[in-house]
Amino acid sequence: MSLFEALTDPDHPQFVQQARYYQIKSAHEIAQCLRVHRQAYGLKHIPSQMADATQTGLRILAYHMEDNDESRQAFAELCRFGMALSHSFKQTADVVHEIRNSALQQNLRLPPEAIAILDDKGYES
Repeated sequence: MSLFEALTDPDHPQFVQQARYYQIKSAHEIAQCLRVHRQAYGLKHIPSQMADATQTGLRILAYHMEDNDESRQAFAELCRFGMALSHSFKQTADVVHEIRNSALQQNLRLPPEAIAILDDKGYES
């Protein structure tokens, strides 16, 4: 997902649109994999390798949730993992905090389930 940031040159709008599509698609696929993991193992045993993908997916989908229901559901799933990972990884906690602040400052319409997850004090240490 991060590699597609290099293709956001405004002089080539076709690359920007295509790169954004693949970023969002990748974030959806990460969320789908995480959903399967959560259903099988819960949120207590998350591989540390998922921290970067979760952080990147949250940043990407925060601004594309209104595109469709799949994006809203994917964002909520990434929020679950972001909150769970924030206990162990300060950088993930910072990203979750950044998403919360951005949502407030920019009046982003977060899905109700994401709001509940981000506001749930039980996730925080």
